[in-house]
Amino acid sequence: MQTAENVVRLEDLPDTLTPLEAFAVLRISRSLGYKMINSGELPVLRLGCGRRVRVSKVALQEFLQPKP
Repeated sequence: MQTAENVVRLEDLPDTLTPLEAFAVLRISRSLGYKMINSGELPVLRLGCGRRVRVSKVALQEFLQPKP
């Protein structure tokens, strides 16, 4: 059961999130989240040499949209 404290509004999020922050929003495990990143299912921004990644709020919004 969700309470008011547990609900995350996308508009309240920063423009980019760390992978762990994005996984918390999506309520998925770390291992599943990284599998989704590596498969391209969850798009990320790669910074520097590509080891540091961020998930954009726009990518999260698109991911959460119903698929036809």
